[in-house]
Amino acid sequence: KVEGDDCECTTPDDTKGQVNSIAKYLRVIKGAGWKVKRHEDLTDDIKREFKKDFPTTEECRYNIYWKLASVGVHLKSDKKDLVTYSVRADAGPYLLRLHSCLKAAGLFVNYVEAKSRQPRDKGDHLSEDSDILTLKDSLKCSVSKALKRVCK
Repeated sequence: KVEGDDCECTTPDDTKGQVNSIAKYLRVIKGAGWKVKRHEDLTDDIKREFKKDFPTTEECRYNIYWKLASVGVHLKSDKKDLVTYSVRADAGPYLLRLHSCLKAAGLFVNYVEAKSRQPRDKGDHLSEDSDILTLKDSLKCSVSKALKRVCK
């Protein structure tokens, strides 16, 4: 586990923890009573509400693709997008697909932020860190597994 400011950080290969964290978040969203079935149902107020738990950080920026129900993460220090989380349209309702991707991106950002505060050699890029790359890939699987668990 990477130490952070009380952030929810996961180890790169802890897929069980990732799935549990995403699924728990999705159950909260599912029970919240949002009347959002497709991207056309999103108002600016709803978008602001959804984004409030996923603010831009010192190292990362979220790119939320509302129409696609997917979320990308941009690394500021490397000046590039590192990952986009998405799931197939038939994997579940729009709202849960969007939020599963938001939560995965949030877990990823928390880990990257904690990693960015650790000393590293000049010229070492976060986008090339093996733990970050492992987490990036494991979260992609965890998103689908969590969504499947909640939607069954």
